[in-house]
Parts: sequence; structure tokens; C-alpha cells
Amino acid sequence: MKEVYIAVSSNSRELYKADVYRILAKPENAIEHFRYQDQWIGDLDSKTRGKLIGKEVILVFKHLQNGKTLEYIPIRKGEIIDFEYNTETEIYHYYFKLGKFCDLTNLAKIQFNDNIFFFKTKAISKDEIWRKIIEKISLAFTNHFFYKIEGVTDNKGRNIALNTDKSNHSYYYTLRHGNSYTLNLIVANKNESKNTLTIESSSNDVSIIITDNYFISVPFDKLRIPITTKSLDSFEERSFFSFYIKNEKNEEIKEYENHIHVLKKMKKYKPALFGVLSSLLIASTWLLKDKTASIENLFCWKCGFDFFASLYILSILTCSGILYALFNKK
Repeated sequence: MKEVYIAVSSNSRELYKADVYRILAKPENAIEHFRYQDQWIGDLDSKTRGKLIGKEVILVFKHLQNGKTLEYIPIRKGEIIDFEYNTETEIYHYYFKLGKFCDLTNLAKIQFNDNIFFFKTKAISKDEIWRKIIEKISLAFTNHFFYKIEGVTDNKGRNIALNTDKSNHSYYYTLRHGNSYTLNLIVANKNESKNTLTIESSSNDVSIIITDNYFISVPFDKLRIPITTKSLDSFEERSFFSFYIKNEKNEEIKEYENHIHVLKKMKKYKPALFGVLSSLLIASTWLLKDKTASIENLFCWKCGFDFFASLYILSILTCSGILYALFNKK
């Protein structure tokens, strides 16, 4: 048994439910952000930032029905990576790096207070699979299906690491120009929800190949969604994937939006190759200008053959062709 922090969210408001929904959807190592007013904080010195960073947190869902607490459902482990107390708004901001889904073996012994949503306690946690969590929590989300972003793999099946930006607490995948990838999702629709899933890219240079308003028709399933990236002129560019939930009327449910940032980078060898080809093209053009007479006699069969003039012309044609094909440079 070890000391952990408990962060509670509930279904008292749609906004709080949406927080829990995104926790269930986000990939491991993604960042989640909770806000609490002073009155919802337990008896601990939360203003001391150094005491919180690196501590383990268990994210717990409080299931309410008609204003009464039915149960507390542990969802997921996390690590507190940042904390801020805003004196102007008197709001506590906690940033968690999401870990594995979990359960608490000593849940019955933890003293929950209906008026406290962030507190310190001692607990024993164990890893749990996503499906088990969904089976427990689905009764509180009767009109919804669920999805979880498993990750992104390249065309060889290798996992792409999820990176984090410490300056703004965003998280992103790094994709290479001109490559193909797969977005892996697991989905669940135990409630036979009529809602649909739409995934869009903010950039036209990245294509996500999935039907708009995708309907999930089975209790549990896995989706493998192709992603293709185009070659760009810039070395790197940022964009993001957006996950939208739409109801039967095709209206977007704003609170349930989810976003993952994407950093698109040029392949590592391309800048060096561009430099070499450009230099060869310039050098060949410069050297060829002294071979004017040879160029004029190039198709004269009786004239002498100038090897270097032909070599420079071949170099210009080859370099310009490769630059056009790989970099769209004309």
C-alpha cells in the first residue's frame, strides 16, 4: 500500500462527464488537465508545487443518479507533471500524464467525501484492461459509445512514440513527409448508441481514410485507419487530428471533442540530398556556360565530341528531374 492522490470527476454536469470520456479515449502518455476550486480540495498543502510533481494519481469517476452517489469507479493511473494555483481565479490546475487503466483493491476502505474531489490517501492499485472499465462505467453514459486511441504505427508496424511539449502540456506524434501510417483504435458500443465518430485532419497534407460519421455497430471492436502524408516544402509543420462525436441529428457534441497534435517532418536525408542536388545543378550550369561552342556542335556528327559538355548537360537534367520528383522544385 502506498500514498497516492485521488482525483475525482463525476456526471453531475456534461462538462465533467466529457472529461472522463476523454480520459477513456486518450492514449498512454497523453496529458489531461483537471481544475478544482479551493472548496473541493482535501486537507493538504496543494499550493506547494514541489510536493506534487511526480506523484502518482488515480483518476476516479463518481457515478451520480438523481443527485445521489451510486459508486466510485477507479479509471486510470496518472502522474502529476505540473501544478498551478491561479490567485486571480482561485482555481487549482493539475496536469496529469495518463498511464494504464486500473482498479483499486482496497476501494471499499478508502474514505470518500462527496464534497472533496482531490485528496491524498493510501491505496493498492492493479492494472485493468480498458474493456473492464467500459463495462463498469457504461451505465452512466447511456447515450454514448466509447473509443480509445491505441496509438499510431508506421508501414512496418512499428509504434510511433507519443511526445509531450512541456511548455504548453500538449502531446503529439511525429510523422515523416510522404510516408503512410495506421491509426489504431479500439471501440465499444454496449449501449447501442446512435452517435457517430468523425475524425478529421486540420491539414490537407495529411489524409485520414475513414468514413464520415462512422457508426460503431458492435459491442467491442478494433479499427485500423490508414493515414497518408504528402511531401511538403518546409522542413516541419504542425497540425492536429480532431475526434468529433455527433448525435442522431448529425449535431456535434462540443464537450466531447478530442484533439491530438501532429508534427510533420521531412525525412532526415532530404535536406542533405536537396543541398547536394542544388549544388550540382548550379555547378553544372556554371561550367556549361564555357562550353557554348560544344553545345552548338552537339548534334553535328562531323564535329568533335566534348565529353564534359555532355556530362554537364546530363547532370543538369538528372538533378532537375530528381528535384522536381522529390521536392516539386521546377
